[in-house]
Order: sequence, then structure tokens, then C-alpha cells
Amino acid sequence: MSTELIDKHFGKMGARVKVVERPRPRIRSRIPVRSTISQAPSIDIGHDNKGEHFLLRVNSIEDLESMQVLQVDRDDRHLLLMLRDGRDKSKFLCGHDERHWFVAAIPELASATTIRQAKESLQPDPVRRRSQKVRSKNRLKRKNEAFRRQGEWFFVPVDFQPEGNVHKNEPITRGRGKPHMVEYLIRDGGQAIMDLGGGKTMSMAAWGRLSNEQRRKMTFAVQRQLVGRVFAKGAISHPDHATIHLDKWHEVVMNTEQQSRAMRNVAFMD
Repeated sequence: MSTELIDKHFGKMGARVKVVERPRPRIRSRIPVRSTISQAPSIDIGHDNKGEHFLLRVNSIEDLESMQVLQVDRDDRHLLLMLRDGRDKSKFLCGHDERHWFVAAIPELASATTIRQAKESLQPDPVRRRSQKVRSKNRLKRKNEAFRRQGEWFFVPVDFQPEGNVHKNEPITRGRGKPHMVEYLIRDGGQAIMDLGGGKTMSMAAWGRLSNEQRRKMTFAVQRQLVGRVFAKGAISHPDHATIHLDKWHEVVMNTEQQSRAMRNVAFMD
């Protein structure tokens, strides 16, 4: 796909796109190098004096030949992009959500070929089950009888009173980016882990068996708490989204992006 064609597709939904070639590494050795390690193309949200735009980082312009736009919805301002990497196929939902452009990696098992299928695949199981009782035309809205959504987080009403300590003005985040602030929050269960960065984790028992030297080599290791379930109530706020208000307890569930292998090629995170 040429740069002109990709400009045309993104332009249909009112977006700009920039293609940037990564700088080639300088090779100082006189020994011929027969192969180099190249990175897979990545997609990001960039900013310049004209505002937001989609940013495609590639090793060379030839990488665009591995990309295909499967569908564009001009009115909904969404686009489904597929990227081939050898035999692997990764798909990304690009679009506009409330105030900003976004990119979401689609789980490979979903086999989504349309924008609607991509959106449905991002709904976690608890949300999808409840959505079956909602009219088809309303299932993907940010607010319906089954759930409320703010960015990547879904809030599903529960029919019981959660037990546990109620925390006030607590952040929820998937590890990076600006947190969503929850007025009232309850955590139910969970365990401590070591976050090693790059999506890798280690149990505290395994961490305890490492030597001090091994631990020092793990520069980005941070202890985190994985929780079994999280419940929210009250105001949910985020600078990029309209504040939502929950008058009863809702379970907090993240979308399915983390199940996607393609997530490693999404640089931008909410």
C-alpha cells in the first residue's frame, strides 16, 4: 500500500497519518554484517502544531506493502488496519473516542474482518454475556443497559453488595498512561507480583529465590498487586474522557487488548 493510499483511507474518517522511517543503525565494524534485526512496524498517536495524527513507524517504505485497510467507517470515524509480519497477521482498530484518536490491538483469536467485529472482540466475556440482552444497535455504545464504558474500562452493574474496604479517589490503570480516577473503589482478593516490564511478571516466591545480583540486573522490576475483582461506584474521571457517574456498585473490567499479540506494536496507551 502506498503512502498516498494510506493517506486516503485515514482521510476518509477525518484523520491525518504520518509514515516515519526508523533511522538505520550505524555499523562501525569493518566486518560485513549479513543480517540485521529489524523491528515490526508500530502505530502510535503523534502530535504536532496541527494537532493529533496517526503515526506509523516503519523500517522502510516497503513495509507499507504488508499493510491493508480492511474497512473504513466515515460516519463512525473508525478504521480497521491489518499488518502482516511473515505468516502472522495483526489487526488494529483506529478511531475517535469522545475527544481523541486512539489505537486498539485486536486479539488474533477473534478473526475480526469488520469494524463491528473488532469492537465486539474488545468486549471482555462479562460484558459480552450481558450485551446479548441489549438491542443489537445499542450493544457497542458507551452506555447501555449492560454496561458503561470509559476508554478501555468497562463498568458492569452487579446484583450484590461487594465486601471489603472502600477506598476513595483511587486510580485504575493498565500499567502506563494517565490513570482513570474512581471516587469509591473496593478490591476483592488478589496477590502480589513483580512486574518486570515488557508484559513479563514473576511471582513473589520466584523473586525471593533470585540472588541479589540477579535482581540488580532486572532494572525495571516493580512490585505490583494483582487483584481478583474490582468494584467501582460514584464518579469515574479521566482527562481524555467525559466523567461518568455510577449510582450503584459496578464491576470494573478491562477490554481484551492484553490478549493480543499485536499489543506489542501499539506504542500509544491511554
